[in-house]
Order: sequence, then structure tokens, then C-alpha cells
Amino acid sequence: ILLYVVEPMMYPSGMGEVVDLDYISLENELEENGRRTLQTIIDEQLQGTSNPGYRIRKGNAHKEIIAAASEEGCSMVIIATHGYSGFRHLMLGSVAEKVVRGSGVPVLTLPHE
Repeated sequence: ILLYVVEPMMYPSGMGEVVDLDYISLENELEENGRRTLQTIIDEQLQGTSNPGYRIRKGNAHKEIIAAASEEGCSMVIIATHGYSGFRHLMLGSVAEKVVRGSGVPVLTLPHE
């Protein structure tokens, strides 16, 4: 099962409905982009795999990955990592690290190319 998580958009409050609609539109565009990307991976790289599927979820990435693994009964999570360190890691955090720490199943991390 491939998983794509669309994280909620953060925007300044008090900007009115126009901004709200723009952010909703952007989130919908991100979701559709994720759907196309996952389908392309299935079509091009997972041919012959029995019943490959994907899920799109909205929310905090590491929490959604951990929840999906549990709900889907996955035996392992495989996740790419950018390998940030130092200040950049401190500021951006690490989804992969949070998944490793919080997952109820083994997690394989691979370098993102």
C-alpha cells in the first residue's frame, strides 16, 4: 500500500474567505497530485504486483503514516528520508524519525534520491 499524506495548510487568521478558498483549492490540488504520482508509481514500477493500492490521507504526516500502518495491518513501513542534520533537522524535524519512534511495526528508511 502506497500512502500520500497532504498536511493541513497553515495560513494567517483573519484573512477572510478568499484565502480560505485558495488554501482549500491548493490542498485539493496537492491531493490530486499525490493521487497521480502514486498511480504512476503503480503503473510504471509495480506492474505484476498483486493488488497494489494506495491511500490518500490528510493530517500530520508522521501521525497519519503510523495510523495507516496500524489500520491497514501493515507488517512494515518503508519511508524515504532526506537525511537532514544539524540546524535544518532541528527546524524541519524528521517525519521518518518520528515514524521510527512511534511505529508499532518495523520501519525501513531509505535515502531519498
